[in-house]
Amino acid sequence: MTALALWTRRLRFGPMVLPVAFYHPAQVARLAAALDRLSRGRFRLRLGAGRDAAEHHAFGLPFPDHDERIAALGEAVALIRRLWSGQPVSFAGRWYRLAEAQIQPTPLRPWLGLGGESDPLLRLAAAQADEWCTAGPTLERFRWLQAHLDDLARAAGRDPHTLARTVMSGVVIGRDRAALQRRAHRLTALIPTLAGHPPAAVLARLASEWRWWIGTPAEIVAQTQPFIQAGATQVFFQVFDPHDLAAVDLLAQEVLPALRAVAATRPAVACDADAVLRRPGEVGR
Repeated sequence: MTALALWTRRLRFGPMVLPVAFYHPAQVARLAAALDRLSRGRFRLRLGAGRDAAEHHAFGLPFPDHDERIAALGEAVALIRRLWSGQPVSFAGRWYRLAEAQIQPTPLRPWLGLGGESDPLLRLAAAQADEWCTAGPTLERFRWLQAHLDDLARAAGRDPHTLARTVMSGVVIGRDRAALQRRAHRLTALIPTLAGHPPAAVLARLASEWRWWIGTPAEIVAQTQPFIQAGATQVFFQVFDPHDLAAVDLLAQEVLPALRAVAATRPAVACDADAVLRRPGEVGR
């Protein structure tokens, strides 16, 4: 991410999302502030409670039950916000303790997003986050989450329009069926659970079970446009093959302009960017 901060000029970037148990919040606050300074305000920090027990256990990290992870996330959010003020912070919580801790420099544009769909997470996001993120919802589920977030924000004394909303999904894009099948075949070498399956079956599974967006540029626009109309202020496309720059170019040249035009017709809302490209390991192109 340091390379992205130094080698780009317009790119907004950051994790989508970073499980809270992976790093101490003081370290997250310090690193996020440094990346934001290096990029002149383009870094976007997004956190979550974590949902993959196997991943945590593989690295020797604790994985308590959901409510405890949310409690730890709430403490982390509070600590990061306070540390970003640049003032000394003392804190004695259940999960974290600080004694006159202070970081410098502070971020140019403090930005903290939260990802997840559980009710405790949504309540925390409605009260504390600049942005709420979700991955792979159905359109009906997204609409329900949007309405619920609006209610929670009002209950927290906040204008719902000040909370940015991001939806992300994997994408397989191609100009024709043959291009889609070539990319699906490549995915069988990248995703172990798809190994050995024919391209047609891979595309069907990604669309129905994983809720990826699949098709020509026009079809991708048709699939994602309803999410923008339903309130998404950002759309993240996950191009799973890190070497498939042609897919990234196709999204940038033919999909994003159409989605920006859709976004331009909405009332003004909190929005960091109307559409963002994401590749594994470097979130937010």
